[in-house]
Amino acid sequence: MREQWGQTPLIGGIETEAMESDPIAAGVRARFILLLLAIFAGSLRAQQPPTLDAVVVVAERSATPMNLSVAAVTRLTAADLARIPAATVADVLRRVPGIAVVDFDGLGRDPQLMVRGFYGGGEADYVLVMVDGRVVNQVHNGTITWETLPPLSSIESIEIVRGSASTMHGDAAVAGVINIVTRRPTGRTAAWRLGAESYTGVTASADLTGQFTGRDFAASLGFDRTLGFRDHAARASAISRGTMRLTRQFRGTLNVSWRDFEEPGPLLESLRQDGSESDPRFHDDGGTDTEWGATIDHDGVLGAGGTAHTTFRVGQRRLDLVRTLPLSPDFGDTRERELRTLQLGLATQADLTPTILPPGIDRVSAGASADLGTIDSRYYSDDNGNRTADASGDGRRATLAGFLHLAATPVERVRFTFGVRADLLSDAFEPDGGTEDFSATHFAFSPRMGLNVRYAAGGNAWLSASRTFKAPTLDQLFDQRPIPIPLPPFTVTTSNVQLDPQRGTGVEAGLYQDLSVAGGRLGVTLTLYQLDMRDELDFDVQTLRYVNIARSRHRGAEVGVTATRGLVTGHASLTFQDAVSRAGANAGNRLKAVPGQIITAGLTLSPPALGTVAIAFVRNADMYLDDASRGRPPMQSPERIPAWSRVDAHLTRPIGSFDLVVGARNVLDERYDSTAFLDPSGSGQRYVYPAAGRVVTLGVRFGR
Repeated sequence: MREQWGQTPLIGGIETEAMESDPIAAGVRARFILLLLAIFAGSLRAQQPPTLDAVVVVAERSATPMNLSVAAVTRLTAADLARIPAATVADVLRRVPGIAVVDFDGLGRDPQLMVRGFYGGGEADYVLVMVDGRVVNQVHNGTITWETLPPLSSIESIEIVRGSASTMHGDAAVAGVINIVTRRPTGRTAAWRLGAESYTGVTASADLTGQFTGRDFAASLGFDRTLGFRDHAARASAISRGTMRLTRQFRGTLNVSWRDFEEPGPLLESLRQDGSESDPRFHDDGGTDTEWGATIDHDGVLGAGGTAHTTFRVGQRRLDLVRTLPLSPDFGDTRERELRTLQLGLATQADLTPTILPPGIDRVSAGASADLGTIDSRYYSDDNGNRTADASGDGRRATLAGFLHLAATPVERVRFTFGVRADLLSDAFEPDGGTEDFSATHFAFSPRMGLNVRYAAGGNAWLSASRTFKAPTLDQLFDQRPIPIPLPPFTVTTSNVQLDPQRGTGVEAGLYQDLSVAGGRLGVTLTLYQLDMRDELDFDVQTLRYVNIARSRHRGAEVGVTATRGLVTGHASLTFQDAVSRAGANAGNRLKAVPGQIITAGLTLSPPALGTVAIAFVRNADMYLDDASRGRPPMQSPERIPAWSRVDAHLTRPIGSFDLVVGARNVLDERYDSTAFLDPSGSGQRYVYPAAGRVVTLGVRFGR
């Protein structure tokens, strides 16, 4: 199966697609990668303690040692983030097993996550992203605006749960949950960063903690600007965030963000020269986005037997954008959209502790939430310079949810968990000028059972079974954008009010292991999983609308290693995943664009005389171009997206009280496509998303 179209055999485990055209450069690349892996392997001989017993919250919504959980959990600390000083949040997530990142803009400002074979392609997301427990996915389609997340310098840790988390977090937590924990006020501190990079990129951030009117506060500011690697790819964003302890029990948070962006869109291979081009059809695409949000948190005590936490949140977004749909290689339909959204949410949770529980019960958590999201959507087209209104309407999603979670240790070394959650979603849309209102109601019941066994000193094995669900987004249900077609009725919409939630049943098993090796320690995680989905949501190019595509199966294995020895730290991960369709014409075929293999590795050296040197490696391979690839006649080779590898490197050197940061993304100047897809009109041409070559970075920072 390795000798596929556009690929050559492996050399040292690295596919060498470009060796025939440049054997010397390819040989240097292969030796560099092998040297990196050899150095990393050598660093494993003696280690300091990793953090497999670190306390995390996101997996069980209560503080739990990571190695006692019944899920695949990763925690990245502030120290981990500091080792990659010029990275984005998405770049940091590349090192987590099971996560692949697609860069739509080629530079990493517009990333999309693929987790365990789930990929929304920028139209939806299968991962919930939270900042201090507040969900930041967009109301209308569930995607994330990564540019408006807190700067790395203001982040205390990032907790990642891979796999089904609907029992704890509800809708869309099919592939996982990411919680970004920002720094809390701790005395008087100040930190700032300034940076520049190729393609006229400028970044800046500042963080401050202290007291105001006798109350602890933390504030952060961030700015980012780039002209972009590709034509028509300039982007700029600014964010501000402040948290203050109002009383001993109340804490308030306010965040404001703005971004202005151009979108180069996919590139037809026939137009490609060096990859920096953009299709002229997309030269008007882009927009502006402003958002604000406020949160009030209350921490209470339930006598001597537990705690309670309540959160109220409110936020508004205003998005004005132009987007072109490539309906054929020669024609694209361009529309302007004005979108206004409002979010309101109230959630409360009580945690009962062993002091008032029966013997053997560690904790009982119960909670409820109510959320409301509204959208005001309006589409316009340009008719010879005249702005024409095409479609408009108002929609909403109201959600009520309740959950219960129990953790028990009936005997030493054995921990049981049981959780259940119920979600009721009520959706509605009222098109302006229409005669019919649309509505849909969905109910989901999400149970989970898990077992964690300590089988040896420093070693825990776990097993869990759960059900999960993802409701269709408001855009998938109700979006009124008209798409022209050459036959009656001459326009159609991609939305489908008849969509059902996709639901899945999954089983996972894994282990967390701390090993003492030559006076140090090695941390190892292993996860095996299978998730069977039914009514999975997808876009049907034949009918130009969203549909439920019956069934799919997601299987995989994820291995992660972390190690530290004195001044050397390292990590590595290996992921195998197989996401296949189980019904219809493509039954048995792998789902398109999902990498079957993901390899990451990183090494950090901190010699006092030099500073800190960080090297990171990532490789995505075995990606099919379309869902029908394995169904082609035998004489035709399956179409694949060529595998690609990337190496990043950074040097951080102290100079007095400052740090000088010099680095490069894609050090070896590899030319590759983050992802690709076939023209939906059936012409056989490819659209690709080219990635930038070598990007040089330079910066200075003070404080963390």
